[in-house]
Amino acid sequence: MTRTVAITGATDGLGRALAVRLAAEDVRLVLHGRDPGKLDRIAAEVRAAGAPRRSQ
Repeated sequence: MTRTVAITGATDGLGRALAVRLAAEDVRLVLHGRDPGKLDRIAAEVRAAGAPRRSQ
């Protein structure tokens, strides 16, 4: 079963590190950050690290 984790402050510091770590563990992530550009970059990074993609 895939877990889902919401991370606020995902664009920097501990939030970013946690997002990358959990992505490698096949956790579905909901990311939140104030800077849309940084959020796009971290989203691409966690996808590359193995996070499941959003189903539509």
